[in-house]
Amino acid sequence: MSYETAIKVDPVSKIGPYYNLATAYSTKGLHNKAIQQYRLVIGLKPAHYRAHTNLGLEYEAKGLTEKAIKHYKTAITLKPDEVKLYNLLGNAYISMRHFPEAVRQFKTAMRLDPALAVSHHNLGVAYRYQGDTELAITEFNNALRLWPGWVLPLKELEQINKER
Repeated sequence: MSYETAIKVDPVSKIGPYYNLATAYSTKGLHNKAIQQYRLVIGLKPAHYRAHTNLGLEYEAKGLTEKAIKHYKTAITLKPDEVKLYNLLGNAYISMRHFPEAVRQFKTAMRLDPALAVSHHNLGVAYRYQGDTELAITEFNNALRLWPGWVLPLKELEQINKER
């Protein structure tokens, strides 16, 4: 049975088909349709943190970062121990050039899981945009300590060395 058929059979009581259809649309790059379905899921279950998270991702894909931030914040309220959410919110703040707020989000992510290399990398990027090169280098090295050979922090460090 397709997700569309499942929705026709039971249009209200189960959110699964709506969520799965939204995810399928997202995978195909059909952002407007994905947004519509994630909004339906949230309408049926406002506390569905994953729907808020994915709706934020869809809004970011369309360049609607302020809307994405709103949904990431809602997701964090619903699931405050989910490290990924702070990284997503921090990256959204970077794209808005709100670097101090991005730094705060990445530090929160690191408090929740200090061994997650991506949080250190993201914090390094935020520091670099702020002009805090030494702090950026420290975080890129921390990311590499946790994930040896990871290309992204290696490229950041290489670029910093070229600029010196």
